[in-house]
Amino acid sequence: MSREYRGDINGYFWSCIQSSTAPERFGCSEVESVINYEISKDEINFCKEEIDLITEKLGGKKDKIDKFFKDHSGWNHKDLETIGISEEDLEEYADLELGMKIYNHLLENDYCNFEADI
Repeated sequence: MSREYRGDINGYFWSCIQSSTAPERFGCSEVESVINYEISKDEINFCKEEIDLITEKLGGKKDKIDKFFKDHSGWNHKDLETIGISEEDLEEYADLELGMKIYNHLLENDYCNFEADI
């Protein structure tokens, strides 16, 4: 079962690869004992800097992963070996997807609030 996040942005954390605390990487802060994240537009530069760091770290691997998931809805370790990426690369990619959702929401709104399943 996938862990969901919902609110101003919606989606699912990548099963077995992405932590429920991934939003903290982009400047979000936990609000309550349930993981409820919020970030204001004041933090948009921090969020963008982290997105840029991930993109730089992935380099050409991002294109490989994009291409792979264009044709596949899931993955296994053999798939990762075949396309030449690691689980760490895939975790970075999953976080990049989350960071882009946060960033894009902040481009048009003052805040981004969402809660995440633990």
